[in-house]
Amino acid sequence: MQQKKSKVLILSSLIVGVVVIAAILHYTTKPIEPSAQSAATSTTSVITQDSVDAYLLYKVMHAPDDSPKPIGVLPTRVGSCVTTQVESTSTRLTDALTDQPIPNSGSAINYTDGGYQVSYDNEPGIENSNIGDKVRLCLTYIPTDCPPGDNRGKIYKVTNLRTGTTWELPDAEHLCGGA
Repeated sequence: MQQKKSKVLILSSLIVGVVVIAAILHYTTKPIEPSAQSAATSTTSVITQDSVDAYLLYKVMHAPDDSPKPIGVLPTRVGSCVTTQVESTSTRLTDALTDQPIPNSGSAINYTDGGYQVSYDNEPGIENSNIGDKVRLCLTYIPTDCPPGDNRGKIYKVTNLRTGTTWELPDAEHLCGGA
């Protein structure tokens, strides 16, 4: 029985490794060297974006309960993820005089690690999130050619571990260099 478990774990590790390689290749803009092109093509030709998403969801759903990162730790590389918690949710805009939320102005969410996302649309995943919900936050895009000091425009894909809902939004209303 133990030997069978070992074989299953090895096979699972190999599959996970192939999926991770596919995810890295998917999110990497650097061209593949010609000598590695044929090997990479044969490996990734059977791996779809759905299988990468399924792997990421598997990792999210099986993240240890004690895995939230300390405040201030956000992913810095495309494809990297952290587990964090919802600090607050709100509408995108609030009334300056009353400090009340403005309905239908979009959604906003803050995370305990300092992360933030915003949308001009009302996002059901955000609206159904509760303070303290654990989420898996993955960096999917970093803008390039930004003015010095303007770090806006990163895009994160988030899965709420309680509800299972996923959304992908930027960390600001405008990309770097914008308004």
